[in-house]
Amino acid sequence: MESTRGVEDVLATIDRQLPKALIVDVSDKFVEEKFTESERGEILKCLDDEVPVFEGPALTNDLSSVLKVVKELLEHPSEGWMARSLLAIYDLYKDPHFLDQKHCEKGIESIWSSIIDPALKTTSFLFMRGEIASEYTMHQLNNSRSATEKVTLSELRYDGVIVNYDSMDGSQWKTYGFFETSRTSVQEWDTKIVGDERKLATGMLEALVLRKEGKMSRSARSDLVEGRPLKMLSICFSGKNMRLGMMQETPGSAMLLHRRKTVGLPTVYCARKILRILEEVHFLRRMLLRQLH
Repeated sequence: MESTRGVEDVLATIDRQLPKALIVDVSDKFVEEKFTESERGEILKCLDDEVPVFEGPALTNDLSSVLKVVKELLEHPSEGWMARSLLAIYDLYKDPHFLDQKHCEKGIESIWSSIIDPALKTTSFLFMRGEIASEYTMHQLNNSRSATEKVTLSELRYDGVIVNYDSMDGSQWKTYGFFETSRTSVQEWDTKIVGDERKLATGMLEALVLRKEGKMSRSARSDLVEGRPLKMLSICFSGKNMRLGMMQETPGSAMLLHRRKTVGLPTVYCARKILRILEEVHFLRRMLLRQLH
């Protein structure tokens, strides 16, 4: 940093053994206490530069007006993803009893997939679902070790991964992120998210470390752009709640973990909350698309 202090040196003041790659959680109170305001700004600058500006449609709290907004959006090809996601949201609130059900672990294939999948269809990304292991996971299993810490087999399998289907050749694909879903209710979110997000952070960190060390196959590393910080994405679904995360390398060996604010599908249609959901989907799309350019 400009202060001449190293991120790793500051984190090393933690009274415990440090892992091979360090995680800086921007929402952690420790980060606030140990780094000056200027240093925190320097650490977070890479994230600030990445956050895309979102200009949502002029929604009102009248559900019927959503169709009018959708029609207007369809006249602009670049906003077609938003129109399709809004149509899915309209259908959910047109038949609201579906929102009151306690959704199972495959909730990603019911509520959230109906909103996110249409947005991803305008990209070359998709969700691969169902207790799946990424190439990074298989690297761990084949070498009987973890680049970060010893983990169990169950912790190496995810409810799904985010892949670029242009890279799929029948045996491999490029992984850009991981997601976990759960059957928990809103009330159980705070406890369930701890385990799921730890698992997601482990997956992102493992992928970044192996990619950085060049220990992946050529096909797995060909998506990297010279000089661009490596990054991975995560999505945690729990009932009607969703939270995005992003991890990327910082100068040295530290990894910066950034968790977005949680968004949830309201029981009753609310324009303000729906716009927040669209903003998160917009963030996801933009972060994935920037990986390709």
